[in-house]
Amino acid sequence: MKVLNENKLKSGLKIEPTHYYVRFRPKDEKERHLIVRDTTLYVYDYPLDVEIKRGGTHYHDPKIPKNEITWQYTIVPIDYEFPKVQYQKLADLYLPEYGRELTELKSARIEHFDWLKLENEALRITGNIEEKTQNESTLKSTSWRPAGNIKVFDDIIDSYSTRIKIFSHYDYFYCDTGEPVNTSDPTVEAPAEEENTGEIPEGENICARPIYNYITSSVNSHYIPLEGVEVRARRWFTTYSDITDANGNYVCNGTFDRDANYSIKWERADFDIRDGSYGQAYFNGPDMTGDWNLVIRDEGLSPKSFLFAHIFRAAYTYYYKNYLWGIKTPDERGFLEQRLHIGGRVESNFASHFFDFNVLFQSSTVLIHQNDKNSQEIFGTTIHELAHVSHWDAGGFSDINWLLDNRMTESWAEGVEAVITNDVYDTNNYGTNQNRTIASMTTDGGDFDGYTSIVWDLIDNVNQRMDLYGGNTAYVNDRVSGYTLSQIENALPSLLGSWWTWRSNLVDDNNNPTEGYVTELFQQLN
Repeated sequence: MKVLNENKLKSGLKIEPTHYYVRFRPKDEKERHLIVRDTTLYVYDYPLDVEIKRGGTHYHDPKIPKNEITWQYTIVPIDYEFPKVQYQKLADLYLPEYGRELTELKSARIEHFDWLKLENEALRITGNIEEKTQNESTLKSTSWRPAGNIKVFDDIIDSYSTRIKIFSHYDYFYCDTGEPVNTSDPTVEAPAEEENTGEIPEGENICARPIYNYITSSVNSHYIPLEGVEVRARRWFTTYSDITDANGNYVCNGTFDRDANYSIKWERADFDIRDGSYGQAYFNGPDMTGDWNLVIRDEGLSPKSFLFAHIFRAAYTYYYKNYLWGIKTPDERGFLEQRLHIGGRVESNFASHFFDFNVLFQSSTVLIHQNDKNSQEIFGTTIHELAHVSHWDAGGFSDINWLLDNRMTESWAEGVEAVITNDVYDTNNYGTNQNRTIASMTTDGGDFDGYTSIVWDLIDNVNQRMDLYGGNTAYVNDRVSGYTLSQIENALPSLLGSWWTWRSNLVDDNNNPTEGYVTELFQQLN
């Protein structure tokens, strides 16, 4: 900073620190939460003062044991109140784009060209100057805003719809009453069509509201938009970001004058995705100027990213679109104040699972093993495990209860998986278990023991014994229909409840014309 102040810029402005470059060393998830709960901070698992030569999917400081939280790097304002977490100040920074100093910069206290020369000098002093930034013609180039689109390949979906919001016009109304302005009233002079800007004439009691039209179109493609992902664009210590919309589009909240490094950190406020049990998962993109349009494929260098993307789709659906089915969201924070950790592994001989005791070891409580699963199966498996998390968090069951009798817990998770996955994929035959015999779902030691079709049977209007298998008594005689996923979830009993408590709650708490057959259905699948 001192060296830079000695440089002679035309403005003569003295450079003072505005931010600190710091790293935190949280000892547990509760301490990590004290850092990440501040949503104004961009927290990284890797240092920001080194150049990423080749993007990977995660980073963990080699000096820190894998089962401990690695250093967390971020930029904080100079007046930041540090939480009670071990930290280290790495550097003083001058970042006018992050504070009031930007206004001073734009008001000519320091000319923009001087600011670029100042940054260039800082890069030269620290040995980070890029060949293409050394000449003044490059410095005088216009700024650019990071933007683009994120898609992922889907094996099953071959078309999707996009919805675009387009401004139409303004409606005018009286501010005090809310009544619309009567344009036929000769005493009121309504704005002409070409003057319909929505601006309210000074001194008049007329307000305006924008009116939009929505255009929906269909796209035939296996590359589907990835909604809800935070895309980051970073140049050294400055980060801007945006969340992708339903079409996969994003436009970051700031501009750069030079290249920036794009990345995706697979997380939201309630969950994050791990590369295995511990390492935070990333997609580290290119260092570039201009739009970053990413397509994630299940091939080449990105099989892990394909897995992470479809795990993310499922988690985003369960957490933020659960209202479509009226079901509860998982709440795994508990006394440790941590978001849910969902691990992804491409190759493994183990089955996907949820193990709530892992929270004590700061490991992934949910692990999704791809094991040659396609996109729909990854999505469905993640939904299944999140249904377990939600059930456990609601006080419905524990690992011990599951070991004693898994029928209710697995049947509930199977049903949620089938309903949500079929709705999202616009199918009706994924994971319904209607093709399984009663014996295969109820025989002790069988591959599908406890994984019954009862949730789907309570909802659908298909009797598999009569409609699908010509009266074969090996299959369920399903004479129940019309229950909703929300009603079935609300009937789940508390910790000491049973299969039969679930049945009784369902009948007692709801009115359904087929409830007389509910006991018969539960008896068949017990």
